[in-house]
Amino acid sequence: MKRYLSVILLCFSAIMAYSQSQALQRPRFTDNWSVGVAVGVYHPMQFPMKYLTDCSGWMGMVELRKQVMPALAMGVEADIYFRMKRDERRDPRTVIGPAFYLNISRLIQGYAGAPRFFEVEAMIMPAWGHLYRGTNSEYFPDENYFATKFGADFRFTLGRDKEWTLSLRPAMVYDLSVAHGNQYESFDINHADLQLTVGATYHIKGKRQPRHLTFAKPVVDMEEINRLNDIINYLRSDVAQRDAALEKAKATVDSAESLRAQMEEKVVELEKRARKPQKSHAVTAYETHVGFSAARYSVGQQQMPAIEGIAAFHKEHPKSKAKVTAYVRESEKEYSQILASRRLETVVNAIILKTGIDKERIEESVETIDAKAPAYLLDIVRVSLNEP
Repeated sequence: MKRYLSVILLCFSAIMAYSQSQALQRPRFTDNWSVGVAVGVYHPMQFPMKYLTDCSGWMGMVELRKQVMPALAMGVEADIYFRMKRDERRDPRTVIGPAFYLNISRLIQGYAGAPRFFEVEAMIMPAWGHLYRGTNSEYFPDENYFATKFGADFRFTLGRDKEWTLSLRPAMVYDLSVAHGNQYESFDINHADLQLTVGATYHIKGKRQPRHLTFAKPVVDMEEINRLNDIINYLRSDVAQRDAALEKAKATVDSAESLRAQMEEKVVELEKRARKPQKSHAVTAYETHVGFSAARYSVGQQQMPAIEGIAAFHKEHPKSKAKVTAYVRESEKEYSQILASRRLETVVNAIILKTGIDKERIEESVETIDAKAPAYLLDIVRVSLNEP
């Protein structure tokens, strides 16, 4: 019994794993039913195969099934054994029970929305068996027993709408109620019947679906599609506008950087000219500029050439006096005054440190310029040296 339940659990696990990937149309209870009949022969396995013609008998089968999933069907099956003669195993009997069908072909190849021409199924059926010996028999009354049927089904689907299926069905039916001192259930090959039947199955057409399981058709909501298209178009337009604004801002930044680079090159060139050695002793004045980046007031490596030029002139003219001038704009006087004062103080400290000149000989001033004056004056400090 444990083995039997384990097989059923394994089959259902495989079916559930397979069915999760299938998008099938939801059927009604009345859909996907089929009715089948089959006839064939059976042979009790307690007799050797050399007595096949003597011990075998005729049988028939009727089934009603419903296709639950592409690879799983459930139904009810009844086997009827005819023309039994002398021994116990040859008496007429019936085996009826719920049957479970597992389509091996669909598990391996998948389901294409309709049955293939050839498919293979495996089936298992716990069943109730009844042995007919005659109700008036005092010594050999009728018997009930528990049976289990295992089988295969080689199916050929025919018809324009695939409404017919012809099948070849080998199976093995075990009588589990076998006495071995104590009565218990067991699988014994000597208490089993080998079946071979040929049958036909008719698939009933449902109201909502054809005769077999079909894939679900996607529901198209045009209003929802149009609404989503409008949202997508709006987002695309917004992204395009943002990209254009970013490109414009990038172009402005590039232009400003280019202008700043040109100004710095001009400042460096002016500083180089100012640092040239004075060959004539008649030159008694020297003027240079100390440039600063925007919003900065510290003297860095870029400003050192100008400071060194001042030191070189002071070395040749030790008695010279210096005038240091910073500039502020009238409209921005409050902010520019603080920045200019700090730049002025920084340049003065750098000159004193580099030249050793007395601070009393340095004149500091902050001049105000109007709006028409060049903007680069706000970022420089003018230094003039004159020999008295």
